[in-house]
Amino acid sequence: MKVIRISEVKAEESKSNLFVGRVLRQQLIDEKMADQLLLSLGTFSPGAKTLWHTHPTEQVLYVVEGKGIVATEDDEVIATPGTILYIPAGENHWHGATPDTSFAHISIVPRSGGAPPYLISHNPGAGGRRGPKVSRVCQINRKGENGMHQKKMNCRLWILFLVMVSLLAGGVDPAQAQEKYPSRAIEIIVPFVPGGSTDLVGRLIADNLKKKWGVPLNVVNKPGGNTVPANLEVHQSKPDGYTVFSDSQSSCSLLEAAVKDLPFKVLDRTFIALSTASPHIFYANAASPIKNLKDVEAEVKKNPGEFTWGSFGGVGAGDFLWRQFFKGIGVDVSKTKPVVTRGGAEIVSFVAGNHIKLGTASPTSGLSHVRAGTVKVVGVSGFRSPDFPDVPTAVEQGFPTVTAVFWTGITGPPKLPSHIVKKWEEAIQEMLKDPEFTSKLKNLGFVPFYKNSNSAQEYVAREMEEAARLWGFK
Repeated sequence: MKVIRISEVKAEESKSNLFVGRVLRQQLIDEKMADQLLLSLGTFSPGAKTLWHTHPTEQVLYVVEGKGIVATEDDEVIATPGTILYIPAGENHWHGATPDTSFAHISIVPRSGGAPPYLISHNPGAGGRRGPKVSRVCQINRKGENGMHQKKMNCRLWILFLVMVSLLAGGVDPAQAQEKYPSRAIEIIVPFVPGGSTDLVGRLIADNLKKKWGVPLNVVNKPGGNTVPANLEVHQSKPDGYTVFSDSQSSCSLLEAAVKDLPFKVLDRTFIALSTASPHIFYANAASPIKNLKDVEAEVKKNPGEFTWGSFGGVGAGDFLWRQFFKGIGVDVSKTKPVVTRGGAEIVSFVAGNHIKLGTASPTSGLSHVRAGTVKVVGVSGFRSPDFPDVPTAVEQGFPTVTAVFWTGITGPPKLPSHIVKKWEEAIQEMLKDPEFTSKLKNLGFVPFYKNSNSAQEYVAREMEEAARLWGFK
């Protein structure tokens, strides 16, 4: 007997008039065995169910996911993963998902008396019982409930049931029997205006996956409100993988430091993967005597109140870096003189015009100014920049706590199914190995910075703790 793994068989939506609601069915046995055995996986959407019906043969149901109901005319059982149910031949019954939870079970039905195992009789009402009256559904895996039904189960069906159990032990993943993902357009929410780093990287990922997956990936910009409205929209979306978030520090790890009484918990989101990162670049005016970060430290300590630096106006990736730096050299950030700007490009312009002494921004924000000779690079954080490879990092210059990078990633609503997360993880990991894709990243000042779902969540949790300490909340 050839057993076909679920991953090799396409799940199809059942069109049978036996079902109410959306049901996916997937055969797990080679078609050549159909005259002997039906072994199939049925996945019921919330509220979906069968009508009353009978089988000419006995049947075993093994529940693998969710929560459902299996009922005869005289009994009703709430079925959860691990429950094994036996239904005698001819017993009138129905089964399906509870209203708020999906439900999946493996069904095993042997051929008997020449009747195909999938031949059933629809019974529109509670009448029409074809088999002997039974008092209840038999839960054969629960102590004290084996009763007469287990005794009636013939040896052949037990052998076939063991085949089913061995199939499960062999690695069948019921999650993979869900609807093929993706099968329709995906919306990527960006919490910033078009043209920013998070937006541009999100669009690169969308363009790549459109070709790979063959479905539209639409980038939708929803700026404003400290990213809370966009965050909330994704947080409250259905966890089906068709609404995801182009995420970064400002909309994720730094958000709880920026906004009090958030209507959600940042760590409740599903972390799919971190994808890219860019080092922060320390820019000084080309004519400044400052040559490195030790010179910056000396300048700050000489007169903190006169040290001007470019700020995003509160909690942001650049401000996070500066707080790392000031704390590392023992200077109270409140004693310094931040100058609020509208972003990295303006920060570099302010440095070039001698309006501030120092600024941090992305490599791309300052590259043209460096080439024009109006600003110079005195340090980088996180890792060496491909654009300025000869400039040592802050750690290399003796500042071990100045490690912040600007990262981007993809997150989703809470409780995103594992098979969807895995699909994204694998796709992002693959694209980050593609020279054409990484070349486009480099043009934006980014490099691959892959962290899978678990690692991404751990990374963000650590960054959140540090942000809370740096802003004095912990």
